[in-house]
Amino acid sequence: LENKDLPRRTASLVSCSCAMQVALSRPGPGKLALLAGASLLVVRALLRRFRLRRAPPGWLGLPLLGETPTFMADPVKFVEDRKKRYGPIFKTGVNFSSCVYLTGDHAKLILKMPNVGWPDHFLDILGHTSVSSINGPRHKFQRMVCGAAFTDAALERYLPAVERLTSEHLELWAQMSKAGPFDPRDAIKAYTFEIAEKVLLGTSIRLGSLMSTFTEMIDGMAVLLPFNLPFLKFGRAMRARKTLLKEYQRIIDEKRASGDSNARDMLALVMNEGQRGEPMTNE
Repeated sequence: LENKDLPRRTASLVSCSCAMQVALSRPGPGKLALLAGASLLVVRALLRRFRLRRAPPGWLGLPLLGETPTFMADPVKFVEDRKKRYGPIFKTGVNFSSCVYLTGDHAKLILKMPNVGWPDHFLDILGHTSVSSINGPRHKFQRMVCGAAFTDAALERYLPAVERLTSEHLELWAQMSKAGPFDPRDAIKAYTFEIAEKVLLGTSIRLGSLMSTFTEMIDGMAVLLPFNLPFLKFGRAMRARKTLLKEYQRIIDEKRASGDSNARDMLALVMNEGQRGEPMTNE
């Protein structure tokens, strides 16, 4: 045992020991259930420690929950405190998963590990076949296809739409400022979202609904309980994702039906480029 973690690990063992003593001292049918539950926790903890015996220093936290509450309270302080205690590489348990944090220059090691990826609930939101979620030849192909949307010629196509939308939003902000100082964050979000939708999808925006739906989906990546249940934040994020995918599928179907090869948006360029190799899925 590491001396710095001895108090916490001792407390965990004492808790399990107390639970076993209570189970043995209480008569009735619940005795065996309590004993079995405590024994299962002990065995699970021991197997977990054995599996990660060669992992970097650190603490995995409480059973199942790990150190998720501390991480969610202040992620920056969480990392800084453990860097001081364990060094730039340490293990922990967050979002119901055991993981290793690499900070500073050590983070470059991630690029050399094809099996390193996002937490499971990140993949549920981003999509298991998105460019950021896959590795190997398929990742290389999709990245090559997406690269068609960022050539000099493609960027030149987007410029008129970007200039027009920028001018419209600047005029809107000027009108808003006449009433006095205002918080520009929501206005900048609206501008950024409209630029993204026009340039990426080549479609007009339903600003009030789609932007709020997109925000609700992204908020699902920073949750304490990543379970797809209707009353949880992650469940609402997954419903928002389903709504967005339905809207995006409608746009894809319209572009396929039109057959316009001269479209001036990223989606059309990517769809045209994807026809040269292995077909890309809707996802």
